[in-house]
Amino acid sequence: MKKLLFVVVFSALLFLVACADSNNDRAVNVTNNNCEDDLLYVTHADSENEILTIYSHSDEIIFESMDEMLSFVEDLGMFRVEIVRVEVIDERVELYDEASVFQHEDATRQYDSSEWDDFDSYNPYTFHRVRVLEVFQGDVLEGDVLDVMQRGGQIDNVRLVCSSFIELLPGDDLILFLSSPIWMPNSPAGIISSTQATYRFPAVSEGTRSVSFDEVLEPVHQFPDNMAEYAFPLTIEDLVNFQLENFGQVSDSFDAILR
Repeated sequence: MKKLLFVVVFSALLFLVACADSNNDRAVNVTNNNCEDDLLYVTHADSENEILTIYSHSDEIIFESMDEMLSFVEDLGMFRVEIVRVEVIDERVELYDEASVFQHEDATRQYDSSEWDDFDSYNPYTFHRVRVLEVFQGDVLEGDVLDVMQRGGQIDNVRLVCSSFIELLPGDDLILFLSSPIWMPNSPAGIISSTQATYRFPAVSEGTRSVSFDEVLEPVHQFPDNMAEYAFPLTIEDLVNFQLENFGQVSDSFDAILR
């Protein structure tokens, strides 16, 4: 049964950001209509050189097993699932209206930073461009370049920081569990559960067999000790089994690094 990770929402009385001139800062609580459980708090400096930072803390679904996580998406019947090993290339930040995806409309919105002051509708997304190194489930191909999006990021001097955001850095070698709308073949992909669906692939020396079946991959997100049970392990053997189940064989490129 799915459980919710209740992210702590700090009081507006808590000191939020240390700025050069704290007398120019003001903290504002606002409601976010994008998620019923979201609470945003904002720091805003009057100086044009200061960054206005919006912190978004929301509940996130936490799954009890990998099977439950995958079944949750697949049973909806609206999203494809891809399990891939990728290398992060770079990233960009754009405004994106996720609601318009379900209306089959262009999801990109225009933005004028000189006039913007609408905390509630500010939705920057970070698009991480990744190159597919290996496919364990899905229709993508080795060598494909995908956009993986997460809510959060900075445009001009306005930054949105989301509690579920997982930092993906250029050069990272990762296993990602992704989903994207079936009716939009070229749409960006989202991480199914950012805290449970991102893993670091172990370093591999080119041309050598340097990973073992029982090797456990390191999750990108580290749960606190009292929630360690939700960090379900992913092994190289699990990835092999995904390929066998979905494609009937282990790819040559993946087999070449197994021992």
